[in-house]
Amino acid sequence: MTARTLACAFRIGSRRTLAHLAAMLWVVGIFLALTLSYGRMLHALPDETLARIGYTRDQLVWYLVLTETAIMGMGFQFRETQEDIQSGRINIALLRPMPFWMLKLAEWTGQQCVFLCLLLPFSLATGFAMAGVPPLSRALAFLPPACLIALQTMLAINLMIGAASLWIGESRPVAWLYQKFNFLLGGLLWPLAFYPVWLQHVAAATPFPAIVAGIGGFGLGKTTGGAAFDFGVQLVWLTVVLTLAALIGEAVRRKISR
Repeated sequence: MTARTLACAFRIGSRRTLAHLAAMLWVVGIFLALTLSYGRMLHALPDETLARIGYTRDQLVWYLVLTETAIMGMGFQFRETQEDIQSGRINIALLRPMPFWMLKLAEWTGQQCVFLCLLLPFSLATGFAMAGVPPLSRALAFLPPACLIALQTMLAINLMIGAASLWIGESRPVAWLYQKFNFLLGGLLWPLAFYPVWLQHVAAATPFPAIVAGIGGFGLGKTTGGAAFDFGVQLVWLTVVLTLAALIGEAVRRKISR
């Protein structure tokens, strides 16, 4: 019963994306504009910088393509949870036998999986146009499950951000901070190898590299061993984040049920 319910929520989410195809294509246009602009900037890096970090321009472009695909393809759904709480729709969701946070994650997963399928051809075409064939290795077998784990982690964080509005009234400041940390500590534009060592250690203590840099690393020619290690780190952070989401979901239920 649980699996069928979650599958139903997944299908509902996928249909939502298909019903708003024009808006999704607008997001694809933003992705193309950002990726092409930053890709040109990466091609302008001096040779001494490339020699210091040990990556080629084409590798950095593929890193950028993958990280931008991850961020754009995973969405920012915290507003939906906030609106559910502020409008009172959350009260109806809490009447269901299954925890609302599980249904939300399943629905959002369906929504973003369909969008990622739409975005992927544009992403690959952009990468091939700017940097040619990406680094190929057996490590690429880890890329699809790594994307799924990163998606689940990011969606769960979005859910917790939206749920915070129950206590603070408005969750957008929290979302703003999250996006900035994701940009900086996740390594959205630049691999963490560009960072000072101390900042690399700070980033490693957060889930952001598992969401962003862990995906972009496949564009840098990640080894199979490195991919397996990063995948293990992703699983650890997913476990932590889902546990927190469950705890916050229960806190929401108790506060509203009083």
